[in-house]
Amino acid sequence: MERFLRLFLESNGRLPDELRDLACNPDLERLRRLGHALYGSAANLAAVPTATLARRLEYAAAAGEPESPVLAGELADQLERLFATIHQYLDQLQENAP
Repeated sequence: MERFLRLFLESNGRLPDELRDLACNPDLERLRRLGHALYGSAANLAAVPTATLARRLEYAAAAGEPESPVLAGELADQLERLFATIHQYLDQLQENAP
């Protein structure tokens, strides 16, 4: 699990900034693809709030909904909270390692 969490962080570390950029300069196809990819990654972690928001972004962007940029900003914030939780968990694992 630790390896999977580290891979998730490494693979997605820049996404909050990218999502914020896309919130200001929307590219609906890019938002749809990011939402789809993040849904799968977050669902694999059982990170339900992040997965739910990612799915909402995917569907909204696919439909051309004007709320898509707002959802992108919300997902960026949600990802940062998830990253902080994962980092805290990994730090605790290291502290408790023999």
